[in-house]
Amino acid sequence: MKVDNVAGVKIPVFEKAAEEKKTVDLTGLARGGQKLDQARVSFSKALDALIVLASLQTAFVALEEAQKVTNRRVNALEYVVIPKLEETLRYIATELDELEREVLPTPAARCPSSATVLAPRTADRAARPAPGLRAPQEGAVVQAKKDRGG
Repeated sequence: MKVDNVAGVKIPVFEKAAEEKKTVDLTGLARGGQKLDQARVSFSKALDALIVLASLQTAFVALEEAQKVTNRRVNALEYVVIPKLEETLRYIATELDELEREVLPTPAARCPSSATVLAPRTADRAARPAPGLRAPQEGAVVQAKKDRGG
C-alpha cells in the first residue's frame, strides 16, 4: 500500500497483491477448464475495480474529514479570534487616545498661579510618552502661553 498526498492530506492507495498464476489444464469434454479461466479473469477484473473503488472511498472520507477540520478552523478564526483581536485593537487605540490627552497639558497645569499638583500616576504618565507617540516639546507650552497672551 502506498500513500498519496492530496492538498496536504495523506491518502492511502490500495494495490493488488502479486498474483500467482496457476496454469491448470482442466480441459474436458464440457470445456470446464476454459470456463474456470474465464471466471478467474472476470474475478481479477472485478477485484481491480473493487480496489480502485476502495481507494476512492478512503480518499473521499479522508478529504471530507480534512475539510471539516479546516471549516472548524476557519469558523474559529472568523467568529472568535478575529473579533477578539479587533476588540483588543480598539482597546489599545482608546488607551492611546486617553494617554495622549493626559500627556497634553491641561489649562490648570498651564496656569502658573494655580497651585494644582498632578497626581503621581498622571505625573508619571506625563513624564514618559506612550509607545508610538512623541513627547510634548517644551517649546510647545511656552508657545501656547504666548498665544494666550500669558
